[in-house]
Amino acid sequence: MQKTCQTLIFFCLCFHCFSSPVSANTLGGKFILSLNPGLAFFAMQDMNTKINDEQSGFMGITPSENLSTLSLGLDLGNALQYGLNDNLVLGIGFSYLSTNTSAKVGAGPLYPPQDEYYEINVPAVELGLLAKAAFALTPTLLLTIGGEVTTLGLAGAGETLESRGTVTGRVYSSTDLHYQGATFGFKLMTGIDFFIWEWLSLGVEGGYRHARFEEVRAEISGRDAALTNQDGSHFTLDYSGAFIHYTFRFYF
Repeated sequence: MQKTCQTLIFFCLCFHCFSSPVSANTLGGKFILSLNPGLAFFAMQDMNTKINDEQSGFMGITPSENLSTLSLGLDLGNALQYGLNDNLVLGIGFSYLSTNTSAKVGAGPLYPPQDEYYEINVPAVELGLLAKAAFALTPTLLLTIGGEVTTLGLAGAGETLESRGTVTGRVYSSTDLHYQGATFGFKLMTGIDFFIWEWLSLGVEGGYRHARFEEVRAEISGRDAALTNQDGSHFTLDYSGAFIHYTFRFYF
């Protein structure tokens, strides 16, 4: 009986500790660790141009896969922030972005029969400085509005050309070209956080990203060079588009 009472007291104390009054209006002096998994739309026109250029260099068939003007890809972020006061938060953010496009661009005259597939994978990493205004709507709801100045770098982005057997699906040959590049951008965002406990809130955040690589480079025949389209223009990569995140924030 005594052990049972001690156990109940222990759990009551734990519940009291983890169920302190929420504090949507007391951010001043607190660090905030934020995990932001989500999705983003990326502009695809530059990659589609590259696909069509490759298609025209083979046997003239029309690409049929994923040649939309927008692509939905991963946008996985986290941030460390600090509340200067209850209404202003500053911090640094990090995100991993990823999307791709691919198409069948030709049919090889070899035996066994083979098709040519062309794919562009474009992961990038993003690092930024952010500032947000915070407004407590209720004791449990927090509205944030802010922006972020960012720098982006390509992380393993590149193109792949494969010859695949039309019967077996086997890849007979594959050629890879890895991209290099860096650029600056910015994000605008707004979000709602619901406080579960004083130290934890859950929410959703949406916004718009502007980021475009005006020059992409790669090593071709042992020489580093800027990539170009068939018309002589620079091959670029555009990460601009809307995004939406789930937010998990820890306050300490």
